[in-house]
Amino acid sequence: MKIPSSSLGRNVVASVCLSTLMCSVGVAQEAEQDVSDDRRLQKVTVTAQKQETNLQETPIAITAISEETLTLQGVVDVTDITGLAPNLTVNTGILTASQAVIGIRGVAVSADELLTLDGPVGLYIDGVYIGRSAGAALEVADIVQVEVMRGPQGTLFGRNTTGGAINFLTRRPEDEQSFSTSVGLGDTNGRTISATVHSGVLENGAKLSGTLNFYGIDGDTDNKFTDKDKDPNAFTSTAARFGVEFDPDPLTNIYYSFDYATFEQYAPVIQTTIVAPHVEKFLEFSTTTEGCDLDVHTTIQDEYCLDDYGSTENTTIGHMLKVEREFSNFTLRSTTGIRSWENTIEDSDLDGFGEITGKSFSDQTTFAGLPANLIVNFIARGQPVTDTHRQQAAALAAISAIPTAETSLYAADNKRDQSQWSQEFELIDNKKDDNFDWVLGLFYFHEESSENNNQTIGYVLDMNQVLANPNFGAAGPLLVAAHTAKFDEATRYRARHTVAPLVYSTDADSLALYGQGTYRADGPEGQLGWTFGLRYSSDKKSISQTQAFEKNDDLDDSAVTGHLTADYRFNPDFNGYAKYARGYKSGGFNARTEQEPFKAEYLNSFEVGFKSEVSDGTVRINGAIFQSKYTDQQVVSPVATAAGQGFQNLIINAGSRDYTGLELEFLAQPNENLTLNAAVGTVKIDTKEWPFTVRDGNTNRVLNIADEIVPSNVPELTINAGGIYRWDVSNGNMLGRLNIVHEGSRYFFPNPRESTFTKDLQADARTLVDFQLRWDNITVNNGRSTAYAMLWIKNLTDETYITRAIDYGALGFGGVIYGNPRSFGVNVGVTW
Repeated sequence: MKIPSSSLGRNVVASVCLSTLMCSVGVAQEAEQDVSDDRRLQKVTVTAQKQETNLQETPIAITAISEETLTLQGVVDVTDITGLAPNLTVNTGILTASQAVIGIRGVAVSADELLTLDGPVGLYIDGVYIGRSAGAALEVADIVQVEVMRGPQGTLFGRNTTGGAINFLTRRPEDEQSFSTSVGLGDTNGRTISATVHSGVLENGAKLSGTLNFYGIDGDTDNKFTDKDKDPNAFTSTAARFGVEFDPDPLTNIYYSFDYATFEQYAPVIQTTIVAPHVEKFLEFSTTTEGCDLDVHTTIQDEYCLDDYGSTENTTIGHMLKVEREFSNFTLRSTTGIRSWENTIEDSDLDGFGEITGKSFSDQTTFAGLPANLIVNFIARGQPVTDTHRQQAAALAAISAIPTAETSLYAADNKRDQSQWSQEFELIDNKKDDNFDWVLGLFYFHEESSENNNQTIGYVLDMNQVLANPNFGAAGPLLVAAHTAKFDEATRYRARHTVAPLVYSTDADSLALYGQGTYRADGPEGQLGWTFGLRYSSDKKSISQTQAFEKNDDLDDSAVTGHLTADYRFNPDFNGYAKYARGYKSGGFNARTEQEPFKAEYLNSFEVGFKSEVSDGTVRINGAIFQSKYTDQQVVSPVATAAGQGFQNLIINAGSRDYTGLELEFLAQPNENLTLNAAVGTVKIDTKEWPFTVRDGNTNRVLNIADEIVPSNVPELTINAGGIYRWDVSNGNMLGRLNIVHEGSRYFFPNPRESTFTKDLQADARTLVDFQLRWDNITVNNGRSTAYAMLWIKNLTDETYITRAIDYGALGFGGVIYGNPRSFGVNVGVTW
């Protein structure tokens, strides 16, 4: 659905390599031929070690997604990179697309979007930690590379994380003066306009850059109650970015950037696909708006009736100041980041139905229409029966019709805001001719956030079950029989309409000291290297909550984490490494329940990997195998509160799990025109311990239900395969690209005992194909300018697939969000 941004004019092309093995054999046959420099793969530089290093010599599992791939893929938010690295998956947010569920090596961000939860995967822009993914403002970022670091980041990066980190690197002001602009048109009224200017080096030595973007698209699914520009998945955004860089002296560099983005989005449909028998009966005897229905559909629909449906508005503002000063033996770097995010959700339809008018339940009408002699004692509530009680009982007994009311099974509105400030100081060894490299750092992060959320619930009750409650004792069966005799089946199922508010504010402070050193006995080019990293993290958090209950809690966490890595350079083209790493994620608060703060979680990872280049540098193959062991893992489990009081998630420290997996990446250039790529990632999750509390008589009993737990939010298999092909034409060159991303099936909640429909809402495996054809480097304006034109298609085969599922099993229903259908468009641009 997104129109690719195209401010970059790079030579990239596409084709596909369906088999890494076949590609390897084909390239190997040419190994003995002379290889030109044009055929050798370019060196890739990464910053994962806090300084620029060669990807092939960096002993960690990292994928660098290139500028060319990002441009053609049309990456404008984090969801666009799903599958582009092994064991990397990104699912869209429920109500805010950019607030995504990111998974790396089977470790996924929580499906709950509470502001009191930290993520196990860290998101960064130019090294600045982003506390909430929806506040990233990537819509306007001129991204030149994305680095995906897999495995726990317990040494060098921002907030200590257990799953991994993703760092988006943006373009700085350039030395040459230039101005570029582009426009794009796509289906469903997709339109984009962007402009970028670079001042070049000014007289005072400063360099400036600025970017302005507008993007809009109508919805791809028809809501009968709205216009196309307010249909599901409709989106408009305006974003701007400004940067300035200068060198006060030859040893100092100062860079400042500012970004602003605001967007309005209409959330994708959450389509109810399964209901419990009592909810099915309630819907059967309820009515809705003319032209709509209350049928439960198990396949994607062409149109929907969404009544509680409004826009989601996001505004983000960011400042970054980076100062670097070179000294004789080290570099001092200071990075300051200040960001804010505001989010307003007017109304959200979370059941996929229109207006529902059905029988209504309230405490006052529990005994309506039942015999007075049966209910008078319950009205008296254990007190001596008086004439007043008898009169009340008689009035209830006289009721012959149960009232109806309009309700939603589930709707919500929300107001959230978040602000953050981070400061990092780094000392980086800059001597390249000795046998020891080191980095020392101090990191501080402060965050303040608040949420005001109202959930509107239509909690469906079966009156026979209500009246058979053990609290009614021997009268229960008599009450059920009397209700059955008095009312028909249409009155048996009633919805208790309630609004469950959630109001809280929270703040967090994180402080970390870290260091890392690499020793090579035989100098910087020595074969054997030892790298040791250590980090001390201290996290302090607090919450002040007024709704739905009062809560004032504080939390203190601290941990020592790090890694030990041994790498060996067998020859200039083959490096191997073995690594142990430990990561930590601090505890927090569950604002949806009155439970105590949950504890920190820890992950220990063991990994062996290699990086290689063969066939005279025309083939690159990197790989790793790993096993990670989780302890006290934080897990979200959905439950209902007391009957009719809403829906909430418990957050528990689940116990222990093992993650075992394999990753392979392949890149080859068989000839000067063709580049092939492939990657595969697998992860197997073995749950060792999962505590579950059950009621046994008058006591609680804790069971280990590890054998019932399923992996959630991540597939066991990811495959990415594709290629680029380029050829010259009379004016410029043509580029073609085909890319295939396959992700295996997945569940969305781990515990079937708490998430009733876990296995019914499983997402099948999906295979998505994207294609781009680009005419590049077109000479215009008498050779003073260059232009390009590009055709793009996303989801070429128009595959229908599930990207999220919501299990409201405790409320009696569940639903899914379907991914974007096929979309296409054309972009054109020119650079002066």
